[in-house]
Amino acid sequence: MGSLALPDSQSSDLCLSHPTALECNTIWNNSSVSWKDSLTVPLYLKESLFLTTVPLANDGGMTTWVLVDKNLPPDQRTILCSCESFRKRSFTSTSNGKVCEAIVHGIASVFCPPELRARGYAARMMRELAKVLHGWQAEHARCVGSILYSDIGKTYYSKLGWHPNLTNFHVVFQPSRKSDQSLAEAHAVATDSLAELCIRDEAMIRQAMAAPAEGINLRMTIVPDLDHMLWHIRKEEFACDLLFGKVPRAIGAIAGPPGSQVWVIWTHRYYEHPDAKSPDNTLYILRLVIENHSIERNFSSDADEKVLSAKHDEQTGYLKAVIQAAQAEAAEWRLDQVKIWDPIPAVQEMIAESGIDHSVVQREEDSIASGLCLARLALQYTINFLYVHQLPSAFQMSTMSLILAFANPFDVARIAEIHMAAFGSNEMLQAQFPTPAVRAALKTTIEMKALADIKDPKTSVMVVRDVLQSKETSIVERELSKAGKVQDGRAANESNGKIISFAKWSHPVAEGEDYIEPPWVWPEGTATEVLENWTKKLEEAQEKVMGRTPCYRLNFIGTDPQYERRGAASLLLQWGLEQCRKDNTPVYLESTIQAVRIYERSGFVAVEKISLLIESIEGGGKSEIYTEIGLLYRP
Repeated sequence: MGSLALPDSQSSDLCLSHPTALECNTIWNNSSVSWKDSLTVPLYLKESLFLTTVPLANDGGMTTWVLVDKNLPPDQRTILCSCESFRKRSFTSTSNGKVCEAIVHGIASVFCPPELRARGYAARMMRELAKVLHGWQAEHARCVGSILYSDIGKTYYSKLGWHPNLTNFHVVFQPSRKSDQSLAEAHAVATDSLAELCIRDEAMIRQAMAAPAEGINLRMTIVPDLDHMLWHIRKEEFACDLLFGKVPRAIGAIAGPPGSQVWVIWTHRYYEHPDAKSPDNTLYILRLVIENHSIERNFSSDADEKVLSAKHDEQTGYLKAVIQAAQAEAAEWRLDQVKIWDPIPAVQEMIAESGIDHSVVQREEDSIASGLCLARLALQYTINFLYVHQLPSAFQMSTMSLILAFANPFDVARIAEIHMAAFGSNEMLQAQFPTPAVRAALKTTIEMKALADIKDPKTSVMVVRDVLQSKETSIVERELSKAGKVQDGRAANESNGKIISFAKWSHPVAEGEDYIEPPWVWPEGTATEVLENWTKKLEEAQEKVMGRTPCYRLNFIGTDPQYERRGAASLLLQWGLEQCRKDNTPVYLESTIQAVRIYERSGFVAVEKISLLIESIEGGGKSEIYTEIGLLYRP
């Protein structure tokens, strides 16, 4: 190969092809240095051939692609770059809930030999692949997209059309043989139970996809079917049999009664032999299912709320039981950690509520979930498509109805409504705006400030919409309509779903930068002295903590109380943290004492206590000390 002149990556002589058996052996030999894990090279070659015969790969499910010179014959041509694609079942659904089968091609094992790198061959191969995937194996079903995991950061594949997920993180638990004896017992899931669980899982997904979603042209989710699970299980069995002379009996754990069960499916991955004391050998949670969880429903009465809250607490206990079963499995099989990839916010909250020690790791360079859209998906669901496709992942159907978006001027009435619903009973708000009439006028003030903030280049007003909730026309929209300013915006707004949560993020302002924040215009009757004293306290606290250091600032984050515990606020928080990590810039905020723990779970540290003596909401001339906590996040 060294004596041959290599073609330019833009040459018309290059083409996609499929390798012969001998060429596959060459690919596996070359890639063994990167992917053989704990196996020897000969055993890795044997495993690679074996994995072409297991579910998901057999019967044409897996295709191997190579970039080669079309003028050279097979077995005599240089393999410039190679990869595999896996045909994955998926569901699409329309805005009225019509569910159809589709396929998505998962890309894996993109490999260019070291001596051929930095010549543009991998980029050429991926561009050629993007051209053919939409029609590849279309006899099975319509292809709507492609997914891959990047181990070279977020930029490279994004330039080729595979855009990164908004979040890429995982939750880590340590191996442990200890369990909470007060918990409901978790039972082992055996391989012969897997098919039934996958069928139940698929039925729940199909039901969620069948829910109408006004304004979304097309939704998509990959089906975590039996073939998906068995591919991972066969791979782990191959390695475990060689390492230990036996295979795991349990492939997961399940807890709770039917109808409220929580289960996980896992796989053992050995990157090094256990005797090598590698810190990376991992029990991966391939799939986490929380059956019929209350985050999928709305409370219609106080009684419903109590029942569903009790069920939530029970299922949090079941979740704790199956995670502890995973920790015990990891300890038994000499694995170094347990990982759950990208659990949705509601699951993150349940993990925190369970009290299990864990850490959250943000991924910036490796295992970056990325997707190529090959169908005309609505923009919002191009984002959401990436939230729900991931394997390994924790998936809950309710996430599919939540959309994170920038606010528009037609959202301000709903933002003000949520603001008052979330903060109206706050002691400081009532001290600053002491009468019902003033608080009613405050709602208009909030609308006007939100409108100014939406237009402000240094403020991002974000909202979370539930596309499954009907949208009512607001008073502000009707007024804008009378003024002739609603034509396109209103139509878009009505089709985007109901806003259930919002946040206002202020961006960093450099010292000396010419910027003035849009001012508040307070209603008549405001307790100006209390407001000004509190504002001064807040400014002094931030000055003490941050000095002149530019920072992001979370000014407000609020959720409609009817839609709490669905993960909307976490989506808004994670959006801002992602911006600060990109810019390597800290975040500062003030929190009520009750909410401090929520921010601490996301990595914030309490740095300042801010207090002011105010009139008690009980009245009668009584006073009380109102306190908030300043918190800081450093990326």
